[in-house]
Amino acid sequence: MSRLLTADWIFAQGALRRDQALVLDPAGRVVANGLAVDLRAQFPDLSAESFSGRALVPGTVSAHSHAFQVLLRGAGDHPASFKDWVSSRLYPLISSLDDASLRAGSELCFLEMARAGITSVGEFHYVHRGRGPEHPLRALEQARIVVDAARRVGLRITLLYSLYDVCRRPGQARMAHDPAEGLAAARLLAAAYADDPCVTIAPAPHSLHGASRAAIEAGAALARELDTPWHIHLAEQEDDVPYAQEAYGARPLEVLEAWGVLDERTVLVHGIWLSPDERALLAERGASLVSNPTTNMALGDGIAELSDLVQRGVTVALGTDMNAAPNVFAELRAA
Repeated sequence: MSRLLTADWIFAQGALRRDQALVLDPAGRVVANGLAVDLRAQFPDLSAESFSGRALVPGTVSAHSHAFQVLLRGAGDHPASFKDWVSSRLYPLISSLDDASLRAGSELCFLEMARAGITSVGEFHYVHRGRGPEHPLRALEQARIVVDAARRVGLRITLLYSLYDVCRRPGQARMAHDPAEGLAAARLLAAAYADDPCVTIAPAPHSLHGASRAAIEAGAALARELDTPWHIHLAEQEDDVPYAQEAYGARPLEVLEAWGVLDERTVLVHGIWLSPDERALLAERGASLVSNPTTNMALGDGIAELSDLVQRGVTVALGTDMNAAPNVFAELRAA
């Protein structure tokens, strides 16, 4: 049945306001909001529910998540460094991850998100290969496991399908595939979920060290084709700067600029080690950034210059990344 909800504060018209109410239809959708006295008069027969001492606000968005990494809790704590965490915690987990564990980890993470008020997630998905015999549909099957877990919980999901074609270490084998294979999979997923308003597929070249120039350029082109943003880990570690300079002759963001892919569709993940000139370039090109303060602290990544970015007009989102405790309000406090 429909209900009329009141609270000490309700977020409406861009601000927390007193004396407001919401009307929910039987499916739980908000169909009206306004002054409580007006809505009571307009809907006199509705049952009323009051949340005294509380505020009602919209659901939050985790713009960057690796849901399966909840399975690292306990086993992945207190690494000596980011590189130690990757080599001794993350890669072993990925190597042993089967479909049942991927499903369980995703559902656990998404349920915790829902309990913390997260209603939408940008899931940066890069586990493309199975542990057993391979066949062309394995990447699609594993992507569907993650999408279906989010939908069972009730979250909207943007599956950020990673393009990852660098495989220098055994731990990268589950992630790497040919860019053409990745593009084909992303297109098939986008077509499969085209009629689902709660699922979006977008490309996500992993990083300058995980994706080749060809993969990054292809990801940016696919974003234009699908009319979506595209995401990339960039300037996450201090070592990412000398890596970019040695490999490509420029700082990380300058590399994307030189390749002609930096524009309003570009979403950087982390961006901790951007120089002032790079932050100015980010703003000039209309690109965005996702910051993950809790994960950055846990792995010793550094502190993003969020105040400077916001002052420059860069759109900054927050993500829960490794999902040690997926809660955007905690990320807000940390930020």
